[in-house]
Amino acid sequence: DALAQRHQSYRPHVIRGLLREGETMNLIASPKVGKSWLCYWLALAVINGGSWLQSEWHCRQGQVVLVDNELHPETLAVRLETVRLAAQLPESVRRNLHICTLRGRNVTIDDLPQYLAPVRHFKPKLIILDSLYRFLPPGVSENDNAAITQIYNKIDKMAREGCAAFAVVHHASKGDQGNKSVTDVGSGAGAQSRACDTHLAIRDHEEDDHFVIEAVCRTWKKPEPFTVEWDWPCWNISTRNPKSLKGRK
Repeated sequence: DALAQRHQSYRPHVIRGLLREGETMNLIASPKVGKSWLCYWLALAVINGGSWLQSEWHCRQGQVVLVDNELHPETLAVRLETVRLAAQLPESVRRNLHICTLRGRNVTIDDLPQYLAPVRHFKPKLIILDSLYRFLPPGVSENDNAAITQIYNKIDKMAREGCAAFAVVHHASKGDQGNKSVTDVGSGAGAQSRACDTHLAIRDHEEDDHFVIEAVCRTWKKPEPFTVEWDWPCWNISTRNPKSLKGRK
């Protein structure tokens, strides 16, 4: 009864239909598909208070932190500017996107709080971690359920302390993904999909440069799958049938 009195509604959304404040979302796709570019569009949608991919996926406006441990700073800067120009947004959006480039610094999930501390006072709505595998501590296997559960426990702790939602970029396992359930798309232990609040998979469509996006959520109704087209540097909604997954039997 006390719990019901204290909490009479869900937490506010960060992405309506997908993600709430303090929650964690996985973004899963095969390597080099363009999932990092998808995250840049997500970051701009949150900063601008617009929609991400679909009109119903409206983002609550706020600041964003992008923690990148894969790219050199020069590469990331060019990519972000490319997306800003494609989105036709003013240079002022840069003030609300805080970048932390960690390639070559050997930063693990245990070290991450000290790198987020300087931006905590901005009270970001969303923190993007790109990419999960490089945050694993030495000796931790992505196939170890107990270890991966602890990784997500640490992400939850950071989310609770900052009230921000987290988007975690991760890669799919090798081979065709068409015959797998959404929660099985993602390399490594099954704990990754159980521990997060939203598990979003980007899988190959039968047609080149087209992909099917499907998600499962803890605090939202399951969204309908849909198809997108990767037309560099843009991700666009496509009319192709989302049931036509590559490799599906």
